[in-house]
Amino acid sequence: VGAFDTIGGIPANGIAKWDGATWRNVNGFPALNTPDFNTISEVINYQSGLVAVGNFNNETDRKSVVLWDGTDWVDIGGGVDGWLDCAEVYNGDLYVGGYFMQQDGNAGNFIQRWDGANWREVGGSVAGPGGNGQVHDLVVMQGNLYAVGTFSSAGNVPASKIARFDGTQWCGLGGFFDQRIQTIESIADTLIFAGAFRSLSGDSSFSSIAKWENTIPDSCAYPLQAPEITDHHTIKA
Repeated sequence: VGAFDTIGGIPANGIAKWDGATWRNVNGFPALNTPDFNTISEVINYQSGLVAVGNFNNETDRKSVVLWDGTDWVDIGGGVDGWLDCAEVYNGDLYVGGYFMQQDGNAGNFIQRWDGANWREVGGSVAGPGGNGQVHDLVVMQGNLYAVGTFSSAGNVPASKIARFDGTQWCGLGGFFDQRIQTIESIADTLIFAGAFRSLSGDSSFSSIAKWENTIPDSCAYPLQAPEITDHHTIKA
């Protein structure tokens, strides 16, 4: 996925697949951002279809999130007016995050969920200084949804660039990251995250990539894992 209209000489509007021998387009994914390329950030399975999210806003309904229903790429609740960076399925609902505000038909700030019928706000959303912010990535681990990005609170709870949602409320993980967290992944029930940060609560040995290890409570008193540095500097990929 990305921002392109051909790959290997094959027309493909931001999304393509490799069949082992050649590149192919994915179900004739349309050009939805003309005259510019589609920018597709992520594709995931949702229910019985495939969901693509990104930045494509030049149609009335198919805005930044679409679903392959087996026949066509269709809108999901009129889409999202903004730029979507990520998508995740949590408790059966489709969650999307990115850069958008609670206006122009959007249900939340920087994160919202589709319950199968309507877009809904997620626990009061997230926010940064001055109300600005962005959610760059989402991951599910041990029955919780984790969001990372550029924000300082989630649901009015202090949360520096990373927060946990338990289906009802947001919880902050403690500490202060000086810059954004760009991506997060769960590996063997451990959170690994990376981004532009160069310090955690003033400790400059945390730089760009870190993981959580050893149990400590978050702001909701849920046992989590404290950030750990490997080799006294940073975790090596």
